[in-house]
Amino acid sequence: MKSNALITALVKASYTILYALARILLRHGIGFTAFNEIARRAFIDVAHNEFALPGRKQTVSRISALTGLSRKDVGLVLKQESLDDGLNNIHINRVARVISGWLSDEQFQDHHQPLDLPFEGDSSFSSLVKRYSGDLTPKTIADELMRINAISMLPGGKLRLEQHAYVPKDDLLQKTSILGSDVADLIATIDHNMVEPEQAYFQRKVSYQNIDEASINGLHHDLNHLSQQYLEKMQATIREKAIVATGPRKKCLGVGIYYFEKDISDETDEKK
Repeated sequence: MKSNALITALVKASYTILYALARILLRHGIGFTAFNEIARRAFIDVAHNEFALPGRKQTVSRISALTGLSRKDVGLVLKQESLDDGLNNIHINRVARVISGWLSDEQFQDHHQPLDLPFEGDSSFSSLVKRYSGDLTPKTIADELMRINAISMLPGGKLRLEQHAYVPKDDLLQKTSILGSDVADLIATIDHNMVEPEQAYFQRKVSYQNIDEASINGLHHDLNHLSQQYLEKMQATIREKAIVATGPRKKCLGVGIYYFEKDISDETDEKK
């Protein structure tokens, strides 16, 4: 049995997560009825995929017992097609991998700086895309990078990398997909650290209270610059030490850095 204190802490943590998520959902016209269906799907999928008894096939009855949903609800959901945003995630990940390769692969660098690349030929943009994007075409990747101003075309026709990270500008669909994948990765890390504290993943953050608003812009700029430097160093380390998987067992690893700021004026006033 879980302790009452842990249950209370999980409820409070869930509320905090859902409060932030509800703000986004309501802003885009998704109400509780739709969210309820999504939550139902998520609980059933997790119970089905991850909580089967060892050596036994998961059953509708066990899923019902685990989730508290009726056997009828479980059966109906299992017959439906699963929610899948995989194609959009694949597109985003492959574009990001091209930028990462450009920044870390020595073939496309000069003294650790990304080269200006011809579109075709040896050590070209096309060869970079072939190495890092899977089956997306060089034109598809170039169009996307041009769209978000991550690359520019020089007078001679070469492509220059202008941004060191893939950040969708005004594409809400892609930003929403990143919301799902990045938040899920963070929650999975916290879950791992709760279950296996002896083999915990790195999970840290720094924050300072009572900062005057006048200093925010300068700090924001400096922290963005430092974060990008650290990410590029980590990209280089992964590139140097990672072995490409050739068998069926594959892993994905990464480190995420995010900036946040929030108004604590009312909170501070209440404590005075």
